[in-house]
Amino acid sequence: MADEAKEEVTEPQENEEPSTEPEAEAVEKSPEEAAAEEAMMAMAEEEAAQTDADRERPEKTPEEIAAEEAMLAMVEQEEAVKKKAAASSPETAHKNLDLLMDVNLQITVELGRRDMNFGDILQLGRGSVVELNKMADEPVDIYVNRSKIAEGEVVVVDEHFGVRVTKLLSSSREKK
Repeated sequence: MADEAKEEVTEPQENEEPSTEPEAEAVEKSPEEAAAEEAMMAMAEEEAAQTDADRERPEKTPEEIAAEEAMLAMVEQEEAVKKKAAASSPETAHKNLDLLMDVNLQITVELGRRDMNFGDILQLGRGSVVELNKMADEPVDIYVNRSKIAEGEVVVVDEHFGVRVTKLLSSSREKK
């Protein structure tokens, strides 16, 4: 009887590998438990693979970091240029000009100048002539809000004086 009580041990066949896993217990798992166990195993494998990938990736060199920062700066600069171009589009410029259409400006036409003493000014009366520093055929200066913007010539239109613009001056802002 002792021989009958011995458990039969089977050795693996030549093509069959020995099992390293413990034999399954007789307790059966529910489908939910089996799915949870499989999910946990998959997560553990993913973590191991991610850790291996992290170890294989080298640290960024200072040159790579500087190159990335330069690229970011270039992208930001391009976006700023695009915004500026959109702001200076003809539509935007037209809208901005519409805002200024009702603004009053002072226009002054200067025929010429003369420095005089206070006593000489008191001597002036009706019919006095003040000689100016410009000749009759020289252009007159045209000012807008005390800033010289153009030169022109004096004309008479229906018994009124006028000025024909002959030359527009570029501003210092345009040169910059």
